[in-house]
Amino acid sequence: MMSASPPLDATLLGKHVAVRIVDVGWCAGKICGRSSSNTVQSYNFVVQYDADDVQKHWLKEERYVGNSVTNAENGWSGMDAHPPGSWTVFFTSVLPRVPQVGRTAALRAAPIELIALGGSGRRQL
Repeated sequence: MMSASPPLDATLLGKHVAVRIVDVGWCAGKICGRSSSNTVQSYNFVVQYDADDVQKHWLKEERYVGNSVTNAENGWSGMDAHPPGSWTVFFTSVLPRVPQVGRTAALRAAPIELIALGGSGRRQL
């Protein structure tokens, strides 16, 4: 998570966010648009949660929640105290897995088994 509120401008487009929604809780999505009108709007950013779930939100700097409230495991337990309308920007990443001792040798020693499509015959290499 970003510790400080990012600028509320076009640089947020494409960023992953979590927004606390009334009667739902924290929902993760991606910012896919923003208000383009100079007139007063009821939203400033558009967040896509799923393919068919796009919501308009008024993201405010004073409602931003940084990483100071998450625990060491980057959990969400400390986030439940924040009111609806709270939001945060987070980054997603995948860490490489550490192979288990002896596991890779066992996988290499196992015979490869081919299964023919459309048939029941099996063949080992």
